Amino acid sequence: MQTHPYWIPFAVAATLMGTVVVPAQNWRTVDDFALATGDAEAHGVAVDAAGRVYVVGTANGHGIVRYSADGGTNWVTRDDFLYPSITNNVFNAITINHQGYLFVGGASGGHWIVRRSTDQGVTWAIVDDFWRPRNGPEEGTNAAVYSLSSDGQGRVYGAGLMRRTGPSYNNWWIRRSGVEGTNWDAKLLLFSGYTEVSQITWGGEDVYVTGSINLGDFTTGLILRSGDHGVTWSTNFEAIQDVYYAITSDSVGNVYSAGNRWSSNSYDWLVRKAAPDGTNWTILDRVSYGDSSGDRVDQASPSSIAVDAAGDVSVTGQLREPWVIYGTNGTTYGGNQFWFTRQYSVATGEWNTTDLFSYSTNSTSSTNTHAIANGTAIAPDGSRFAVGYGTSESGQHRWVVRKREAFNSRPRLQIALGNGSVAVSWPAFYTNSILQWSDSAGANPLWLTFAGTVCVTNGQNTATFDQTPGVRFFRLKSMAGQ
Repeated sequence: MQTHPYWIPFAVAATLMGTVVVPAQNWRTVDDFALATGDAEAHGVAVDAAGRVYVVGTANGHGIVRYSADGGTNWVTRDDFLYPSITNNVFNAITINHQGYLFVGGASGGHWIVRRSTDQGVTWAIVDDFWRPRNGPEEGTNAAVYSLSSDGQGRVYGAGLMRRTGPSYNNWWIRRSGVEGTNWDAKLLLFSGYTEVSQITWGGEDVYVTGSINLGDFTTGLILRSGDHGVTWSTNFEAIQDVYYAITSDSVGNVYSAGNRWSSNSYDWLVRKAAPDGTNWTILDRVSYGDSSGDRVDQASPSSIAVDAAGDVSVTGQLREPWVIYGTNGTTYGGNQFWFTRQYSVATGEWNTTDLFSYSTNSTSSTNTHAIANGTAIAPDGSRFAVGYGTSESGQHRWVVRKREAFNSRPRLQIALGNGSVAVSWPAFYTNSILQWSDSAGANPLWLTFAGTVCVTNGQNTATFDQTPGVRFFRLKSMAGQ
């Protein structure tokens, strides 16, 4: 029998310093993809309420969307996009809005591109295409979408690069749609010099965007916040040499960022958290390395972060490991890049490095041991997905999706109180289970089966009880006897 008692999700702050340990290898590759002999890279991933997985990236200059309806066992290509007369197409980001529509964003030959699907990726249409020619009546532009997010009403926000044609520097650029994902317009243009915007997220009632600016001798990390759907912006976080490349939020509006902080004697991997509307960023996870100016010091950098309803966190990125070859004609310096994943488990209250992955199996290779995890998502059943690329011994980049099963394979129950009732919810794909309740937690409690109607909304089963005095316990019982 499989049961799960009622509990309230919570999060615990933890700090870890020291070297990265070799993890337990419980991740597995579920998609390894390329077109012909060209390069392929996965850049972003999203999982909908029903557990369907969508991965975006590029292959041989095509913008690609790959799809799995069964948790990563089988994959099909749902979009293979080539802009007319343009061969360099890429999708960098994906989001799912309030209506369940899919949006992917990237670039096609300098065009800022957002595409939308209203039928789980079966058909697609461009909903935002911004570009200005160099010799046109307006100043020319090159642009690319790096990140997408959506709010509770269905608006979609895109953050990325905007660079004037000709000799020019980088700008942060943010555009926003209407509630159906159409009618886009620009909401922010911020000069950033040599560095760029990174990611955008909707948290609570606000939009947050992170990245960096470099206007002189120092790189400054910034997080900006807008409380009016992107119309105006204020600085939420600012620090020299403290940059956040990834940002996300949880269901109650807490915001999480992942990045690096460096000085003359350290280089830190950092994950931070701020309360809704807050500016006090608490460090949840820190991995410290040695002298950041040294040429042989390992360094880990994050690229994506995801948080589930229970407070579990998944962060992906890369670990750079320098090497030196001493030869008769001189010394050669280089480095390998490993796929790097750290996770926080509410069940254990600990952070752990869970994946150090290299596509190449040749441990003596000094040129092709390169793999980077660009994106991560947590499915409703608690399983984790990480996407990126690995490099084969021939030097080919391979589109890679890796999966880790849930820390706890049992479904999580969630509870909500209001209007004199108690609503108990769990993922809808647990179809072979029944909800039971008891007023006792003694040695031999009497468990009663819920006899009302279970409603299904947004991928969740929900059973509603009248609120009564005293303590009540809930569990799911597997009808398969497992």
